[in-house]
Amino acid sequence: MKRKTFFLGLLISHCFVYKIYSQNRLVGEVDKALTNLCDSGAFFGSVLISKAGKIIYSKNVGIANIEANAHVTNTSKFELASLSKPFTALLVLQLVDKGILKLNAKVSDYIPEFTRTDSGEITVHHLLSHTSGLQDFVGINCPFANWTEKEFIEALQKTPVHFKAGSQFEYASSTYILLRFIIEHVTGVSYETNLKEHIFKPAGMTNSGIIHNQEILRERAMGYVKTEAGLRNAVPIANHDIFLGAASIFSTASDLLLFDQALYTDKLVTSETLKKMFTVVLPPYGYGWFIEDDSTKGKIVSHGGDIFGYTTLMQRRLKDKSVIIILGNIQSIDRSRILTLLNKFLL
Repeated sequence: MKRKTFFLGLLISHCFVYKIYSQNRLVGEVDKALTNLCDSGAFFGSVLISKAGKIIYSKNVGIANIEANAHVTNTSKFELASLSKPFTALLVLQLVDKGILKLNAKVSDYIPEFTRTDSGEITVHHLLSHTSGLQDFVGINCPFANWTEKEFIEALQKTPVHFKAGSQFEYASSTYILLRFIIEHVTGVSYETNLKEHIFKPAGMTNSGIIHNQEILRERAMGYVKTEAGLRNAVPIANHDIFLGAASIFSTASDLLLFDQALYTDKLVTSETLKKMFTVVLPPYGYGWFIEDDSTKGKIVSHGGDIFGYTTLMQRRLKDKSVIIILGNIQSIDRSRILTLLNKFLL
């Protein structure tokens, strides 16, 4: 009996040591791959992987500010670009939970100035799911550098729709700007205040906020573009106020993990409303998230962003409560390549 117990203990010990060895080898392999990408100017940024709230891998590579020789750290702040959209969608759904907004209400019910002849067909539901038919910024004749809400709505009303509301999916950031207007109109306070009070504070996100045009943001990861001549400063957005609702949020990898974890609780919204958020309206989108159903991994919800100098991605697997976060300060990085590397930790 003692002999069997001894060999069983030895086997368990061997398996434990082998598991640690394999994990360390994988960490070394991914570390090296990310360092190589950094050295070639293909990626600067932060990555993080968590499963059931426990961080299983994190890495910072590259430079946050080349001119100051400041390296990327855990507290480096990145522009999220379109990864801001899940936050806007969540604010809208919180207002739906409170009975302040209705998903099937017309946009014109909340923005009376939105009077285009087809406005009665376009609802909050259509804006959230990118099924409104309204065009993206391209084609909208509006002076983006110094626009006003009035000018934007007037320009949007003159721009032809691409299809009848609800009939197709077409990604359009302009619709999330309309959602921001709706949030501000019905609450009577700014989008930024809503974001801080109803998402950042409940989730404990102390290193996240709104980017303001001329405001100093300490520990900011500056944006770069890769050219034949090497890395260059990205041309900054002329006016961040333009993109509020669709972009212009900054955050860190650790803060986004807090956001991920809060979505598994009732801190932000009811579980029933979260189901709506993560249900496909028209493939591949729900309310603020791209959605995929994998036969093995279960439901995967994700959103990325790509804007002047920044590339981001947050991929959440709801079945095993895992998340992969990629925040880069080089524009148009190969996210799929990095995602393939990081997915090795979740196989």
